[in-house]
Amino acid sequence: MSETKSSGNKPAYPHPFLWVLSSYLAMGLIYVTVGSVANVMFLNMGMKVQQAALWSSLLGFPYTFKFIWAPVLELYRTKKFFVVLMQFLLGGALVGAAFSLKLPGMTWLWPTIVLLALVGLLGATQDIGSDGVYVTTLSPKDMAKYTGFQSMCWNAGYLLAAGPLIHFSGVLHEGYSTLSASAIVNPPALVAKLEEKKDAVSVFLMGEFEKSAREALAGGQRSDEREVKAILVQQFNNVVEGKRIFEKERFQNVTLRAQTAELLAENPQGDKLARLNRLLLEDAYPSDLLRNAAPRDWGSSWMIILTIIAGVMFVAGFYHSRLLPPGAAALDTPESFGDAMGTFGHAFATFFQKKDVWKMIAFAYFYRLGFGLIDKIGPAFMLAARTAGGLGLSNQVLGDINGTYGTGAFIVGSLVGGWIVSRFGLRKTLVILCLCLNVPNVTFLVLSQTRPYSYSVIAAIVTLEKLGWGIGCVGHIVYMMQQLAPGPYKTAHYTFATALMGACMMSMGAVSGYIESWVGYQWFFIIVLLAAGPSILVTILAPFHHPDSAGPAGERLEEAAAS
Repeated sequence: MSETKSSGNKPAYPHPFLWVLSSYLAMGLIYVTVGSVANVMFLNMGMKVQQAALWSSLLGFPYTFKFIWAPVLELYRTKKFFVVLMQFLLGGALVGAAFSLKLPGMTWLWPTIVLLALVGLLGATQDIGSDGVYVTTLSPKDMAKYTGFQSMCWNAGYLLAAGPLIHFSGVLHEGYSTLSASAIVNPPALVAKLEEKKDAVSVFLMGEFEKSAREALAGGQRSDEREVKAILVQQFNNVVEGKRIFEKERFQNVTLRAQTAELLAENPQGDKLARLNRLLLEDAYPSDLLRNAAPRDWGSSWMIILTIIAGVMFVAGFYHSRLLPPGAAALDTPESFGDAMGTFGHAFATFFQKKDVWKMIAFAYFYRLGFGLIDKIGPAFMLAARTAGGLGLSNQVLGDINGTYGTGAFIVGSLVGGWIVSRFGLRKTLVILCLCLNVPNVTFLVLSQTRPYSYSVIAAIVTLEKLGWGIGCVGHIVYMMQQLAPGPYKTAHYTFATALMGACMMSMGAVSGYIESWVGYQWFFIIVLLAAGPSILVTILAPFHHPDSAGPAGERLEEAAAS
């Protein structure tokens, strides 16, 4: 009997809701931190696209090859010990990376990369321990019961970092665009200037204010300063968040700060446009509006973000030290280091003895070829200035679109893909799933050709791409489970297959920046579409030597086995 079970029916470990959700959220958070978040951070810090893509891809190396040292962890202490230890060490490494960003000039580069590489290694080891606790503590029935929650919380960790935290990094850097009551320094004087309409800006603003607001402010009728401030804040923020207010004639008598002039030259959109509008109003009324705090440098902004993530890991370490079960020893736990290496060697050798193994290896590696190319360059394209061929989005908008909507669409797509496979079987639907993964990549080609300004249009296009990714990824995972994994070392062989998948993402991400720098964004996204060719070819040639356990065929096999 497993040491995590009591002699009765009641488990000796805490309820799975108390540790499954939190452990997988921590796993997803760290994985995306060394991948997608690091990519955006490097771009913000001034790295060229090719360098940012290269380093943020290589930081995922431990996740791809964690199977190499996984057997060794079975020899020492408990799985809980390694999870808790890794989480405390992750907190420390992230704090170190955070403060290294404040080193002068470009001296931050190598200390930050080394520390983030350590974060990747610790995070991959955390994954080994957390997965081990999950599979050795829960019964097969409970594992099936909590698989959905496990996946949901991993994606919640991904969403937290790729969405709100990237958004907040932009807020920290640029400040808030909207005004608060404290920004109105002298309400009576400001109202008087607006009503006198002696300058073009005041004439414009009074035309933009709502009729009820103009009437409320007329002739200084409002004696309550707080009420006057509330009206002004509402009306000014309507203007700030609206269309571009700058016209040369309108602001010809206004002295613009260097900060305002630089932002104006970028022809900004979205959050950056709102910030420009606020800066223009501050310059037009320098004695009446409090100037927004000067933007933080990117090093300070990202130092705060990494410190927040570090804090989450410290909390996770304390929490799991109390509530995470120890995990049981696996049935095939090695007795010594030599035994572990011998078992690993035999599992590795038998993997290559499978029938048509090279076709299956080609499928595992090439299936996500196009997505591997677009993974790092997609966000870089959305952040790049329009003068450089990008969309000129802010971190705030990127976090909302690529993180929040994109991750939500991926989760929905995964559910749809799972339903397709369970309903019709993998053999019949694998090519369709492959097309779902690759065809939506045309969305980035459309974005690079049209470069729309509309937030809604960009969000809808990216959401469509992530939806297709979610549907298509299901085919990849299920095929590796059904066709590549079966055998005497099923878990090890599945791990080798996922390593091939990770190697594709890592290698394509590493070269993607160099390809883009050679050909530009438009041609790069054409190359991404052409990369669908090898993906579709290996899918068509993918062999099925084991029963398709999903769909109608799988149901017939289960009925036959039951009879």
